[in-house]
Amino acid sequence: MFCSCLRGIGDRRGIEKLQYIYANGNDAVYIGDSLECLAEIYAVDIPELPDIVKSRKDQEKRQKKREKELNKLAKNYREMKELEALEDGENIIPFKRDTPKVGRNEPCPCGSGKKYKKCCLNKFE
Repeated sequence: MFCSCLRGIGDRRGIEKLQYIYANGNDAVYIGDSLECLAEIYAVDIPELPDIVKSRKDQEKRQKKREKELNKLAKNYREMKELEALEDGENIIPFKRDTPKVGRNEPCPCGSGKKYKKCCLNKFE
C-alpha cells in the first residue's frame, strides 16, 4: 500500500494519500513530515498540522531529555572510574612516548631511505 502512494507523492494527490496513511499508520511522525512539506509546497491547509507539530515537539523533548540522561551517566561513569583507580592505589598517568611519533610521509627511522608508510608502517600492526 505504501508503494502505491509513492506514485502521487510529487503532486497534489500525494497530500490525500499521505493523509490516509497518516490517519491509519503506526509511525505517523515520519509521514507527518512529508505531509507537512507537501502541504506547504501546494499551500494547502491540512487538519493534521497541529498534531504533526505537537508530535515533533514531543519527540524533540524526549530526545533532549534522553541526551541529558546519557551525558549524566557518562560523567558519573568517568568519575567512578577515576575514584576506583585512586582507591586501588593506582596513579593515573598519561602515556608518553619514548621517541617522537613518526609521520607517515617522513623518512623511515630504520634508515632505508623510504617513506615510513612504504617501509615499516605495517610491520608493527
